[in-house]
Amino acid sequence: MMHRSPPRLAITLVLALAACNATADARQAGQARYHGRSLEEWWQLRRDPDDAVSIEARAAMSKMGATAVPFLAEKAASHDLGDMIGGSGALESMCPSAIPAMEAARSRYPSPALDAAIRRIQRDTADAFRAHFCTAGGDSARVRGQQ
Repeated sequence: MMHRSPPRLAITLVLALAACNATADARQAGQARYHGRSLEEWWQLRRDPDDAVSIEARAAMSKMGATAVPFLAEKAASHDLGDMIGGSGALESMCPSAIPAMEAARSRYPSPALDAAIRRIQRDTADAFRAHFCTAGGDSARVRGQQ
């Protein structure tokens, strides 16, 4: 009996399905909501010409924490410079409790921006502003770390 290699169409289909599945977490995270708006909406608002709106959008994304990580990690791994900067900026402003989700996202969305965000959070955990922000946001890891 002769062994046949799988047809190229089948291989292409399997790879296409795998690629769709790889971004499923990010799409689902994009639908997460904070103050009535989805993460995708906050993402678009980060570029609003009104500084107050763009600042609120960045704060909202960081407050969404681990829920937002797959979406933002995908953006940080993007080849689009604006998305890369926006995604890594939002990730870097998160509290330490988001680090495990960021480390888990690393295998799906490897990028220097994601690695840098993790390092910055780890380095800046003693920062007084972050300590206040994370405690105010209910980050239990931050509260325990300060006691």
